[in-house]
Amino acid sequence: MVVVQTCLCEYLVKLSIDYKLSNVTKNFVATPPMSQRDSVHEILVHNPLFHDTVEYADVNRFSSDMYDLVNNDLLSDIVFEVGPEKTKIYGHKVILCQRSVYFKQMFVTSHMREMNSNTVVKPNVDVETFLKVLRFLYSGRVHLSRSTTADALHVLAAADEMQILDLKRMCVEHVKYVYSSLLTSL
Repeated sequence: MVVVQTCLCEYLVKLSIDYKLSNVTKNFVATPPMSQRDSVHEILVHNPLFHDTVEYADVNRFSSDMYDLVNNDLLSDIVFEVGPEKTKIYGHKVILCQRSVYFKQMFVTSHMREMNSNTVVKPNVDVETFLKVLRFLYSGRVHLSRSTTADALHVLAAADEMQILDLKRMCVEHVKYVYSSLLTSL
């Protein structure tokens, strides 16, 4: 029994060092180091509302699965005609409404013609920018160029129009990052 307790204590000490555990008023949160976050699939969280439960979440897998639904016509119920060429991009109203006030107003609470339509025309946004916005709404991820701010600025403008505050914040942070990288390389 002593050997098991010693091994468990050593393991918990190692875990607390590796994963920077914080124990604040009985709340247990395990946060992997930044270098490991992309490869860690399970996150252990003690929810103070449910004292006797532990929640495991495969956040990366969920995000990837949602990412795969972008522009996927499987069970889609909305088609966007994007850009001057009116390129068809498929979407899912339930996901868009849950993630964006703009789309919720468009599809649920307003009397816009899109509410009763299965097609939305977005002529002022280029296809790649619109896809980046959708990928963010579906998965919480956005891919931006490390060497230029052009795509971030396009996404920022679209996020501003569509009232997606988290994406706007990410784009602004990315622009700051690119400019600070340029300034430090001079």
